[in-house]
Amino acid sequence: MKLHLVNLPHTEATDAYSACAYTGKVRRFVPMMEAQGFEVTLHQPLDQREREAFGFFGPADYLKIDFNPELPMWKLTNANVLQSINEVKEPDDIVCIITGTPHQELIDHIGLKCVEFGIGYTGICNNTFHVYESHAWRNFVSGRWNMDHKFFDEVIPNSYETERFPIVEEPDDYFAFVGRTIDKKGYRIAEQVCEELGKELILVGQGQTPTYGDYRGLQPYDEVIKVMSHAKALFVPTTYIAPFEGVHVEAQLCGTPVITTDQGVFTETVTNGVNGFRCKMYRDFVEAVEMIEELDRSQIARDARARFSLETVGMQYANYFERLSTLSGKGWYD
Repeated sequence: MKLHLVNLPHTEATDAYSACAYTGKVRRFVPMMEAQGFEVTLHQPLDQREREAFGFFGPADYLKIDFNPELPMWKLTNANVLQSINEVKEPDDIVCIITGTPHQELIDHIGLKCVEFGIGYTGICNNTFHVYESHAWRNFVSGRWNMDHKFFDEVIPNSYETERFPIVEEPDDYFAFVGRTIDKKGYRIAEQVCEELGKELILVGQGQTPTYGDYRGLQPYDEVIKVMSHAKALFVPTTYIAPFEGVHVEAQLCGTPVITTDQGVFTETVTNGVNGFRCKMYRDFVEAVEMIEELDRSQIARDARARFSLETVGMQYANYFERLSTLSGKGWYD
């Protein structure tokens, strides 16, 4: 069984595009599944010239993407990927996509099992198997589309190269926010709390310019890790139903606790008083800052590494793909 992995058309599966969570997931998927014994072929839908023709000149442009499947970019993307896979495919291969509905045309014509392997979006496809990033997100999407349970769908979390994340037991005297500086990411909550308490705040990401703190804009991945790992805590006050919000797990891999909300994935990944705090009102955020030093950073890092390493998550995907292979035989009854 070979896995055909389709990257997004406007990015490259490199560290340079680390700000795009989906591209990062594609980049890590290759070594993760190769370590599990799978042959993985990465299909890059558009070359540099084609990307530039659609207005994508580099990592800073990754947010400009429009997921309307009728756009010429997606028509060319699907045509290129269809041709690329058809040249090397075998009957039992699996196509892994990360984009959803813009790839429906590819799914309809490829003639292979297709898996949306990291769903953190609502625009899921027809005639695919679904792997969601969290139970919260699967339930949300199922409710939105009035879907019944499907036994060959699954929940598998994001995975990370744990060796890239240093464990810092003695942090510096600041708090951090990493992510797009837009309202629904909650960066203003981090600003207000830190300003009220007189705490230093470092913010990394694209978006609106904050009114408080040391705003550093878009940074290379290694610099982002450095900021998170040395922070007393990472603010992730997301106000929408969070599919996964990978930055909060990246912080935990360094031993850095997180201060977040009671939305989405956080109910599955954050235990109050253990690896962070889930807050329901402003006072909770203030109290979390005051109690953050009581948490065991070494234990936070150990727990995160046990749950989200490439090895742990890779085995979950390997087991899942093995289950899908039974559909060529008895399927449910195998």
